[in-house]
Amino acid sequence: MKQVVQPVSGGPVEVLEFPRPVISPTEVLVRTEASVISPGTERAVTALARSSLLAKARARPDLVRRVVRKAQAEGIPAATRAVRGRLAGDVPLGYSAAGVVAEVGAAVEGIGVGQLVATGGAGKANHAEYQAVPG
Repeated sequence: MKQVVQPVSGGPVEVLEFPRPVISPTEVLVRTEASVISPGTERAVTALARSSLLAKARARPDLVRRVVRKAQAEGIPAATRAVRGRLAGDVPLGYSAAGVVAEVGAAVEGIGVGQLVATGGAGKANHAEYQAVPG
């Protein structure tokens, strides 16, 4: 499955291959037909990813506090590994889409396979071929 991501460490937006999501009993798998690009929000994500480590820290003081707490509790090497791990990841882009239900979790009621649905939510309704979203 193809998905649009922004590397946290910076660089250009990429389209990468990922495994198709596996849904939980409370989720719905949606095959994306269209997704909405928000120039302001997505430009902000890409601008932050391309910024320096200091600029990232200024933009996200909540994460800086978490790193400091981790360093105090587990030591500087553990905090450094956590930061490097986070910076090595990719951020899925998108938060609003529409598509056709491909699979329904066992605990979901009122939604059926083949139904056209709208999806929303950062980290869920991504620019991807399939989305696993709450039912």
